[in-house]
Amino acid sequence: MKKILLLLMVLSLSACRTTAIHNIEQQLLPSRLDGQAYELREVKAAVMKACQLKGWVPRVQDDGSVLASILVRGTHEATVKISYDQRYLNITYVDSQNLLYSDGKIHRNYNRRINNLYTTITQQLKMES
Repeated sequence: MKKILLLLMVLSLSACRTTAIHNIEQQLLPSRLDGQAYELREVKAAVMKACQLKGWVPRVQDDGSVLASILVRGTHEATVKISYDQRYLNITYVDSQNLLYSDGKIHRNYNRRINNLYTTITQQLKMES
């Protein structure tokens, strides 16, 4: 009986630390001060720089696509696909380790990291202007 209660407590505590995965989908990128879209190479450079600034390790897959991974405290890992063109950006969950992933839910800090990454990408683009 004690083991069952302990298991229920652990499950309920882990449920409090998880939330639905938030993918960033078709998010409009900022434009230049003159209203023109950034060139694809500029968006790629902003993605790569933002990844590095936020501790993600980016790997270019092809034009318009980067696979990025982050390792936190040596045990918690997440991998996302960042796809982009001159106007839109997507950040999509690919895989994770030790982030309580189950049925489309993940540790709540994952979404914060994704939002911070997106914000940093847009900030890098604005610095290009």
